[in-house]
Amino acid sequence: MANLELSKNGNNYNCNNLDQISFQDLSYSVPQRRYVCLSSRPKPVLQSVSGIFRSGLNAILGPTGSGKTSLMDLLAGRISHRRFTGDIRVNGQPQPDHFRFMAGYVVQQDFLEGVLSVRENIHFSASLRLSKRSLSQGESDRQQRARLVEEVIDKLGLSEVADSRIGTDFSRGVSGGERKRTHIATELVIAPSILFLDEPTSGLDAYTALKLMRQLKTLSQEGRLIVVTLHQPRYAILRLLDRVTLLSAGETVYHGEWTDVTGYFSEIGYQCEEKENPGDFLLDTIFKEKNKDNKIGERYITDNQMIKLSTKFNASNQNQHLMATLENIHSNNIASPSKPSARYATNIFSQMLTLSNRTMRVFLRFPYPEILQFIFNILAIGIVKFFTWNTDLSLDGLQNRLTLTIVLLCLMSTICAPYLTTFFFSKKQLYFETNHCYYRVSAYFLSKILTEIIPRCILPALLTSFIYYFVQGFVVAWGNIGIFLLVIFSYTFAETALISLIAMSSGVEFQAMFLKGYLLFIMVSFSGFFFNIQETHFILEYFTYLSFYRLSYSTILANELSGLDFCHPIVRNLTGDGSCPHFDYRVSPEIVLESHTSGDDYLAKQGISVSNPFDIWIGIILLLVYGCILYSLTYLKLRLFARKQ
Repeated sequence: MANLELSKNGNNYNCNNLDQISFQDLSYSVPQRRYVCLSSRPKPVLQSVSGIFRSGLNAILGPTGSGKTSLMDLLAGRISHRRFTGDIRVNGQPQPDHFRFMAGYVVQQDFLEGVLSVRENIHFSASLRLSKRSLSQGESDRQQRARLVEEVIDKLGLSEVADSRIGTDFSRGVSGGERKRTHIATELVIAPSILFLDEPTSGLDAYTALKLMRQLKTLSQEGRLIVVTLHQPRYAILRLLDRVTLLSAGETVYHGEWTDVTGYFSEIGYQCEEKENPGDFLLDTIFKEKNKDNKIGERYITDNQMIKLSTKFNASNQNQHLMATLENIHSNNIASPSKPSARYATNIFSQMLTLSNRTMRVFLRFPYPEILQFIFNILAIGIVKFFTWNTDLSLDGLQNRLTLTIVLLCLMSTICAPYLTTFFFSKKQLYFETNHCYYRVSAYFLSKILTEIIPRCILPALLTSFIYYFVQGFVVAWGNIGIFLLVIFSYTFAETALISLIAMSSGVEFQAMFLKGYLLFIMVSFSGFFFNIQETHFILEYFTYLSFYRLSYSTILANELSGLDFCHPIVRNLTGDGSCPHFDYRVSPEIVLESHTSGDDYLAKQGISVSNPFDIWIGIILLLVYGCILYSLTYLKLRLFARKQ
């Protein structure tokens, strides 16, 4: 028997002659909680499942819920050894912990980038998963990767659509079969000896499914060990299989050569009719199909008969021979190969560069949401200007400045809001790609900030607020403008950090949107625009330091109002030079209150201190600190999410 030879080579290990994977007495349960207040109970998924898969096209068959995908996940090393019982051997040696880095795995739902072409999606996988050590020295790394991509494209018959886009929900692209083959190509480009595919024919028409399975058969004839799960295949597909495992309710009903399956069931009393599809016959036999009309050949299998099927196989000659073979393979107590130190094929900088390149390509090919959002922002600025056109040094101008400030912060929130929705798709994509060892979580996190959050959230917010500042007639002084933009940067930095953490902490999008809306309501309430913070309970004043709106609102007002005097136009005209007269509050308090106030006095009444030049920086510093803390928590959640999945 060939040995399992492993060498450190990024995540692209040299696996010589990986031609057999065997499994003995696999049992796997998942915790199931019926009610929230009750403790969870284990629900059996697989029960004492055994078998051997060798080079060729192997299949796991069974009805929905029979444990097909769970068995494949166990064999592919995607479930920790601590969570199941039994033994899995690869070429007679214990399955290493890093086996999932060595085998290709095509999941049922792909996460291909829809606006990129077939070639670009495959090249993305090759760029991140093919290490320099795995490439020959004759040509450059880029040339070799490009050549390998072209070879895979040609092998899977994708040459005619290589430059066609995959397609999204809003734009048409390649067909379902071509998309599925592209997904397979992203795994095949790293040349794995073992390839797992979870229901590769789902969602495809009969002809396309057969064509795909024929291509998989061709790949298996090159020495690969291919394992697929199938739900209800046609006979033409079943004829391509070499070995099958039939599961029902987590138990083995049959395991062996495909050519022997109908003969075995005939021996135990289930005869396949001459013109009946063997696939339908098997599913009808192992599935509890309750149908009252038995005249048309439908089978009604009771629970006792279901148990009898697995019991009969355990007592059959096929199973006795299988157990003897497995005993011979698994009797050797060989230590599991050590885990190589290099898990990823490329370093963090290469991963960040590749991720950033993909993000920018997606943005340049589909910039319409950002363009549309910017147009709406300009329209919003015009509408606000129409209703609050007066920003002079009158008392009305003071009130309008307050309104314009809170409206601006609300506008900044709308710019950041779409990031919550897009983060959910990228979270699923993160799970898929980190599970396939495309990149580190840290590389994803940093590239997310540098190429998505900053250019698509923070920079549009800065540009919009810069236009807003001049259109609304705020104080034109470079120092004031600089502080104003710094406040907007700090606010959007903290806001996007909060959105990222909410998205990572929420299980569903609706829950995240509700939580963000609720927090937004609380922060706006404590901004100081709707009521004077000074007049609330002293304990509530401390909560204002947690409100992004309060910190931004107070800092912008301090930057805008400090040093200004506001009075009624009639009073201003009394001085002759357009300035506000300085009344003594002790002599004529009613005149001061009704016709004149200074910006510093108003800020003091609102609890906004400007007595010290450092005061204006407190809000900015707190926003930046909150942003860093929230981003750090988001990163930890990302790591825990990837590890948990």
